[in-house]
Amino acid sequence: MRTTNRAVSIGGPIALAVIGALLMFAVTDTQVGPLKLQTLGIILIVAGIVWLALGFVAAKPRTVASVKTEAVSPDGNQREVRTESQVDGGVGPL
Repeated sequence: MRTTNRAVSIGGPIALAVIGALLMFAVTDTQVGPLKLQTLGIILIVAGIVWLALGFVAAKPRTVASVKTEAVSPDGNQREVRTESQVDGGVGPL
């Protein structure tokens, strides 16, 4: 059995959360249309946290098991090789 690992990029989600925090705490009483910038900041922080959590779930290591079966004819001339793989855990391909 071997385990495959996927790298998790955390730069995007953290940048999104930082931009949200700047909008939430640094900007006061600014409204763009019907939306306050503090509300947009909260939305961006939550989106960054959800993105980061989904990235970690999707990068969960997956176990790959391979089974190799060989069959040889009684006269020894023909050989049949069959390989099966099974993947356990993790989320589908990204």
